[in-house]
Amino acid sequence: LERAAGARPGPPPPLMPYDGTLLPRMSLDDQRSLAFLHTAPFEAAGGEPRACSARPRGRALPPRSKLRVTYLSFDFREHPMGHLTAGLVTGHDASRFHVTAASYGEDAPAKDPYGIRPRIARGVDVFLDLRNMSDVAAARLLASDGGGGSFGSSGGGSEGGGGSDDLGGPDVLVDLMAHTRGTRQALAASRPAPVSVNYLGYPSTMGGPQGGSSSSPGTEFAFVDATCVPPEASRGFSEKLVYLAGGGQQGTGGTGPGLAGGAYQANEYPRGVPLCSGLSGPSTPLCMARARAKLLEAASDTGASQATQG
Repeated sequence: LERAAGARPGPPPPLMPYDGTLLPRMSLDDQRSLAFLHTAPFEAAGGEPRACSARPRGRALPPRSKLRVTYLSFDFREHPMGHLTAGLVTGHDASRFHVTAASYGEDAPAKDPYGIRPRIARGVDVFLDLRNMSDVAAARLLASDGGGGSFGSSGGGSEGGGGSDDLGGPDVLVDLMAHTRGTRQALAASRPAPVSVNYLGYPSTMGGPQGGSSSSPGTEFAFVDATCVPPEASRGFSEKLVYLAGGGQQGTGGTGPGLAGGAYQANEYPRGVPLCSGLSGPSTPLCMARARAKLLEAASDTGASQATQG
């Protein structure tokens, strides 16, 4: 943090910014400084991937019948983020949005009992698998929005095509990872879209220059709500904050409590615990007791495994 204050170069520290948000004594200024240390290498490098984008920030969006939005994530899979985003990514109005899901996480059907990854792949216009691509190659593919559907894996939309809607790259990039474990920050820093957004996976700042300067890889906007980021905490962000209105969980039709109708988590549809499936009435307490025992058993196994590895 002292190095950040002095703007001295160097490798990022081992402490991830996301982990820093969990430390009760870390101030907003310290959190931002820590995030800056992880963003600075991309700022200093100028980044090969960044040179791949033909659409620098600040350029007016071309006239199109649909807004092109790309979601970037490691966690389009059986993971809390997968459940939080499946309904969001696949739920856009197809008459107004062209949606790309760009994944650099694992494809492991055996670990995906709810079929999160294939559901997302089917529900978007283009699904890109970037796992085995270099940052430069992946950045080029992102900037071309999958080549209009002719690269990567096609989702629910048609492949290829002509017309102005198939030219250029995405209008908006939504980075669902930011400073979390597994991130490939170089991809978002490559500027594949003129507008970039930090959302959901990391409820804090990317630590770039104030306001997301067009000359830096700093993300320009962050989607938040007043529960996740109270107004008094906004000074800890370099991004311009967009406070989400509404409320309730996506797909449930609820309104939900929260400050200013907070709607930060566009939650997946509710799912039952398989152990409790079909049970109700007098059997419910027994079901919940079994579920609790199952969770405790899993936690105990995890702790034992970590102790053994240590």
